[in-house]
Amino acid sequence: MIQKEARRYVAERDYHIIHFLAVKLECLARRYLAIAKFGRMLQARKARCATLIQACWRKHAGRRKFQRTVTSIVLIQSMMRKHKARRSFVAQKQHATAIQAIVRRTIASQRVDNMRQIREHDKKANAEAKAAATDGVQRE
Repeated sequence: MIQKEARRYVAERDYHIIHFLAVKLECLARRYLAIAKFGRMLQARKARCATLIQACWRKHAGRRKFQRTVTSIVLIQSMMRKHKARRSFVAQKQHATAIQAIVRRTIASQRVDNMRQIREHDKKANAEAKAAATDGVQRE
């Protein structure tokens, strides 16, 4: 009976030790798996964050490039409109100058014609007056 109790005690002690070690080993294994899973989750999170940062940076860089392109296009369009307006203004000014020259030439021509007509009229009037004066002197 003592031997039986001793074997039972040794078996129970061995069982508790083995059970304790098995639980400890299982706890360590679960801890290792949890740490590994946490590490993978952390790596995945870091990868997602890095991808998000890269995407935001590419978006920012793309917008900045697009904005520069739009600004350049608007500047070029503005310069072209300015060039066309200036060219149109110069052409209109040349046309206006040509019209003014034609009008001034026409007015000057009309003045010269009027002056000739007045001079011819005065010559005729003077000639008639002389002729009348000479006729009047001869009649006397």
